[in-house]
Amino acid sequence: MVLLALCVPILMMLLLLGMEAFEDLVSRPSPNPRTSPDDGDEEMEGEQA
Repeated sequence: MVLLALCVPILMMLLLLGMEAFEDLVSRPSPNPRTSPDDGDEEMEGEQA
């Protein structure tokens, strides 16, 4: 139980650091044209449905 109590905060810190790193990676390539075709596909799917 003590080991579990010590591991939980460490895992939470690693999770938060991983989320921050993921957000940084996602925010960098945002100007790429990948987002535009995805939005267009969603709009086209909406029109077809």
